[in-house]
Amino acid sequence: MVGLSQAAWSKIERGETAATVEQIAVAADAFRLTPGQLLQQADRVVDHARGEGVKVNRVRISSSDVAVLAVIGVAALAALVAAALAGGRK
Repeated sequence: MVGLSQAAWSKIERGETAATVEQIAVAADAFRLTPGQLLQQADRVVDHARGEGVKVNRVRISSSDVAVLAVIGVAALAALVAAALAGGRK
């Protein structure tokens, strides 16, 4: 449903690679959730797993990384809007 092979998704689950913002959005949509709700659910699952004694490795990003990701997201959105507007003029 996300457009990834089982092997690729498994790498994301194991933390060997990161999901893209687009993949998170598509996965959230598949579950009829917002990306924020999907990430909150992931946090609850991690907390539960830890409570059961499962070792869970988490990589935290810094606030400066969040700011960079926000700028990239805004730039991507602006490019998408510009392309959509340009396509409508033809």
